[in-house]
Amino acid sequence: MPDLPPSRRLRLKFAVIGAIGGAMVLLPLGQVLRYQNADLEALVAERTTLDPLTHALAVQHGLLGHRDAAERVLRGRQQLEAERQLRKAEVDASLWALRGTLSAGYWVRALDESNALTRDWHTLASRVALHQVPPTESRAGHQLLLEQAVQVMDLVSAAAPAGSYAQLLNAGRMHIAGSPLAPAQADTAEAVSLPRLAAVGQALRAHSAAIDERSAALKEQRAMVTV
Repeated sequence: MPDLPPSRRLRLKFAVIGAIGGAMVLLPLGQVLRYQNADLEALVAERTTLDPLTHALAVQHGLLGHRDAAERVLRGRQQLEAERQLRKAEVDASLWALRGTLSAGYWVRALDESNALTRDWHTLASRVALHQVPPTESRAGHQLLLEQAVQVMDLVSAAAPAGSYAQLLNAGRMHIAGSPLAPAQADTAEAVSLPRLAAVGQALRAHSAAIDERSAALKEQRAMVTV
């Protein structure tokens, strides 16, 4: 097809859009509702995928806080033991929430990895509480737990629908500097940091809010159609 002048291409574009809009108006009500229901189901599925990612991020955030507090306590700063216990409680709560969301879905492999992460965490936390681990070994143990949490996120993203936000984020194609989901970042000792977790967490919350807004708009449209 020969190249068209910009003005004619623009007119053709509007003509095509108008034709599509007219076809939508002529669609039977049942077909319109099926389209809307399919869109809603897709949004619900994507929104469900974001929940375990958010909880896994919270686990990593808690692990970083406990790692630093534990290291100071193990180096003799016993006055920080209360803070360490607080950070431990945060990790426990985040792991419980993560397990709950994974159990409610179809992420079998991610749930298995989460259970292994929980067992390893309890072992390390108990050794830290009893001062049975030196600071350097504690730090290395926390790094392994952080990598397990990243693996949970990888497994959730791998099970997400093709082209979904979770898969794009996992592939590192979202422009988030130092995303802990990017494979290249996950195998270095300092891959996961609070600024990176904050950036990814903010992106996830923004996308979740956008999905909720789109879902509400679709429900409103469906209600208007069925009136």
